[in-house]
Amino acid sequence: MLLSMQPMKTWFKYKVLKKPFVLNCANDSGQGRPVVFLHGIASSSEVWNRTIKLLSPNQFRSVSLDLLGFGQSVKPSNWWLKYNPTDHARSVIATLDSLNITTPAIFVGHSMGCLVSIEVAKLRPDLVSKLILFAPPFYNGLPHSKLLKFRKTVYFRLYRAVTNNKPKSLDKFMPVKNLLQKELGFELHEHTWTPFKRSLENTIIKQHSLSDLKTINAPTKIYYGKLDPLTINDKNNKFFKEQNDRIYSQEVLVGHTISTKISSVVAQEIEQSL
Repeated sequence: MLLSMQPMKTWFKYKVLKKPFVLNCANDSGQGRPVVFLHGIASSSEVWNRTIKLLSPNQFRSVSLDLLGFGQSVKPSNWWLKYNPTDHARSVIATLDSLNITTPAIFVGHSMGCLVSIEVAKLRPDLVSKLILFAPPFYNGLPHSKLLKFRKTVYFRLYRAVTNNKPKSLDKFMPVKNLLQKELGFELHEHTWTPFKRSLENTIIKQHSLSDLKTINAPTKIYYGKLDPLTINDKNNKFFKEQNDRIYSQEVLVGHTISTKISSVVAQEIEQSL
């Protein structure tokens, strides 16, 4: 669902009145307990298709959304839109309202979608019954460790190098672009560059999601890819010692992308939530 508006009307509605953008709902199928799927940065809802096919349509209502700026959702480049966790989460909430989803849902997030899911749970705890998070890029609020601090520094330098050095045409960025798409599932295009850049800066780099998660009451299962180059693995649940009765983490022999294996693992976790 694409929006086409005059600049002044857009500014008044979304800046002055602070109305959230409504997202494209790529899939709304099945009946029963709602499950909301949120993809990662520079990706789309299509990554969840295999997982959704594994779920019983008689037990679950599967809803997959294209996050703000990605997939078939609107891609505003207005100066005042930060693409921070609140911007993303408010659009998710507005979309669920438009779909008449009022009962608590299981939220399934991948990468940045994990951070958006946590923000939804913070803003509207009544909408979230459980969080299932795969490859959350937690970088801030980590335990004090020279190694963790070094890794965070490396990640942030890499991210800023990417966002600060966009070529005049992404076609000239092709070797790196292909690597990002193959290994990390990123899909970079000219029309998604602004959402990508701002989301990376304001949702992933300037984040406090790990600290927020510790204050949320919803039960949470976190899956980390053992071969994932982008996340810092919470081995032995050290990040959540005080919440070990509510937050569990588990390592799976996968990378960062949503493979057939992690699709099956996540589907089983959803099924066990009944």
